[in-house]
Amino acid sequence: MLPAGIPAFFHWESTDEALVFMISPDFLYQIAIETDYINPDKVELSPVILSNDPQLESIALSLKSEMIQDGIGCLLYIESLTNILGIHLLRNYCCFKSSAQEYKDGLSKYKLKEILEYINAHIDEEISLIALAKLAEISQYYFCQLFKQSMGISPYQYVIQQRVERAKLLLKFGDVAICDVALASGFANQSHLTKHFRKLTGVTPKAYRLG
Repeated sequence: MLPAGIPAFFHWESTDEALVFMISPDFLYQIAIETDYINPDKVELSPVILSNDPQLESIALSLKSEMIQDGIGCLLYIESLTNILGIHLLRNYCCFKSSAQEYKDGLSKYKLKEILEYINAHIDEEISLIALAKLAEISQYYFCQLFKQSMGISPYQYVIQQRVERAKLLLKFGDVAICDVALASGFANQSHLTKHFRKLTGVTPKAYRLG
């Protein structure tokens, strides 16, 4: 992990792979503001070489996986992972240690109802974390936190659940091709639908239709 403007040279004596992220200082500054860090003006990452961080590696690999996906359904997850990455960096690698404010009451019933209605109305479209947080009139970080407190799952998980439920309804109509069911439910393609459908129901869309 290198601060901006610092030159570096790395050498491997064997074949290896590298995943490189270039992070704007403005991004970390914005995350610090949204999470109510005491002094966002002092946000600065410490240089780290040869560090093993399994959680950071997991976040990075998940981001890579989503970034190479095609079609609808990835934006919400990418935005969520991006925020998680920012929080992780500030918590563990910031030169000036601080803490984020915690909220424990969840979203109000009115706001939660508005959010759920919005998701249902746009389930076959790309749903962004930015749009949901804007509707809730709070930051993306706190929206994720409060939504999970209210629903018990993350916004991304909820959207996937609702898309699978939509697919279940459409699969009852035997004349609708499964690839069309996938698109009408907000999935990128049939394989994307099958992956999440089987994970949540234990069967494939085709088996569900035949059953």
